[in-house]
Amino acid sequence: MKTARFLTTMMTVMFFCLTIGQVNARKNDNLIKNTEQVNGLVVSETIYKNNDGLLSNYVKHNYSRDNQGRIVEQEDLLWQNNQWTKSTKIVHQFMGKQTTTYYYQWNKTAKAYKLVPEMTTSMDQ
Repeated sequence: MKTARFLTTMMTVMFFCLTIGQVNARKNDNLIKNTEQVNGLVVSETIYKNNDGLLSNYVKHNYSRDNQGRIVEQEDLLWQNNQWTKSTKIVHQFMGKQTTTYYYQWNKTAKAYKLVPEMTTSMDQ
């Protein structure tokens, strides 16, 4: 049951990450990805929209990792009004054989991430 809930939540999170904002590109080849790595580990991905050969910023994913190389935080930024703006943050907490995933949404008024409790999941490995 926990696994099914975790998978459902992760699929929902992935859906939101992929559909942030209004997606005008209808084909995968309209999106171009630039990946930055440090010591062989991905630390950032910038997604560009290809509009008739002109690339424009679209979404940026920043990753933080622990000393074991696991992603402990993912921050998603959207390109709006010629600047990167905060959108969502996913935090993975590893405790023994249990992983808890927290989902946060950026609150513009408070200028801080706000936990979305219904998206929080825990899973035993």
